[in-house]
Amino acid sequence: MIYLPSDVKIQVRGHTFLFCVFEQVFEISFDDEIQYIAARQLADALVNNGRAERDETPFCEYLLENNLVFEHTGDFAPVSELGSTGNAFYNRLFNIVNNQWLLERGETPLALALLEPEKHRVLLLGWTLEYFHVTRLAITSLIGILGHNFSPALAALARDFVKEELFHERIMAKAFLDTPWDEAQVFASRPLPSTQAYMDFLKDIAFRRPHSFFASLFFYEGDDEDMLMFSERIPDIPGFRRIRDSHLAHARINVQGDHADFSRHYFSQISLLTDEQQNEILDDMAYLNFLFYDMQDEIYTFYRDEQAVEERLCINQ
Repeated sequence: MIYLPSDVKIQVRGHTFLFCVFEQVFEISFDDEIQYIAARQLADALVNNGRAERDETPFCEYLLENNLVFEHTGDFAPVSELGSTGNAFYNRLFNIVNNQWLLERGETPLALALLEPEKHRVLLLGWTLEYFHVTRLAITSLIGILGHNFSPALAALARDFVKEELFHERIMAKAFLDTPWDEAQVFASRPLPSTQAYMDFLKDIAFRRPHSFFASLFFYEGDDEDMLMFSERIPDIPGFRRIRDSHLAHARINVQGDHADFSRHYFSQISLLTDEQQNEILDDMAYLNFLFYDMQDEIYTFYRDEQAVEERLCINQ
């Protein structure tokens, strides 16, 4: 059975469906009359009943892939006076983050600049250095998450995530192989304060609130395919090749390991989250969102020239 979240509103204009989720509108149009009729029947059932039987049509798959509906196979309601299932909550969280918070803020100057990496090599190096520190500092969070008394299924998921994340800093350090700085300098360097704050918060919630930590993973990991496309934009030319290879290698590992979906897998194992637990997770995610933008802003402001990269890489020399 698939369910329509309360935050998703459906409008129909001719043969076009509009799915409105906070700041985002998904538009799906049909030229084929038979496909349109099937889609209309499914949409009408969702609007009238809040749920419908899942079918195998591309339309239904599109709704699931874009979190416009969510699937629930239990005998009890996914949302009740007691709270929500993990599936229902994850769907709500995903839409709040991606279709409200991120759209309200918009693209950062850093993200816009890195759409043209060939014009911003120093900024790309600075961002890569901070990305290295994110992967290096992640080990403290991974240690924290393994200390919880999970169910067997969640314990296995936690172990899988930890194994997937180990030693990624070695991949990112190789981005500096064709620069004046050696690997020892990269490992001896320090992150910017905002990067340290971001990772300190992840460590904190990993030790204290595993629900919040696993909620953060789809945000922390980012969209795997987007990162792969970004990596492929880096020029395959001298001065950029090592940076490109490192980012591509890391992105491919994330895609193969389905890292962006660890949050979804985790919450699919949670039968009930109270309203208090959900609000706690949302508060943590709101602060993580603030730290994320603070980190991006500081990277963009700090790494204006090669001397800034030199300063971070030689800070302990």
